[in-house]
Amino acid sequence: MASREFLKILSSARMGDVSAQQKLASAYLSGEFKTPIQPTNALIWLEKSYFSITNQGLENINSAQ
Repeated sequence: MASREFLKILSSARMGDVSAQQKLASAYLSGEFKTPIQPTNALIWLEKSYFSITNQGLENINSAQ
């Protein structure tokens, strides 16, 4: 069963928290929080964090105009 800390990170990641998305990817790569090592899931969360950062940058540009 997943640890409470992992579940908190997962919840934040699902809500769009980039830092949590990156921590989740790290957990899936290293097995932290008793998480099974799953490189595919790690890649998915890294991609989500990349797109979240990119979208935030675009929002900042659009709001400045």
